[in-house]
Amino acid sequence: MKQEIEILKQENECQRGASNVMLRKINAFIVCESKASEVEACQQKLREEERLVADLSAELQLQEATVKQLREQADSQPTAPTGEMDEAVKVVDDLKRRLVDAEEEKQKALGQL
Repeated sequence: MKQEIEILKQENECQRGASNVMLRKINAFIVCESKASEVEACQQKLREEERLVADLSAELQLQEATVKQLREQADSQPTAPTGEMDEAVKVVDDLKRRLVDAEEEKQKALGQL
């Protein structure tokens, strides 16, 4: 009888140990899933920022070409109004600032990965 009780105690300890191991595995899985979700969110943010940078770069190139064309027109026609060119220059400057901001956000997203 005493031996049976000892065996039951040992079995109980083994089952507790197995339960603890299983709980650790479950906790590790939850942590991994959480980290995977964070990485996925960071990767999505990075893709969005890369797209924004590409869009702003393309728009900036177009606007810079417009400014160049307006400057050439202004040079060939000294009496031409410069308001349109001034506005185009402002747009280019704004795009440059937005591009710098987007690049910074992209770098932040990269840093979070």
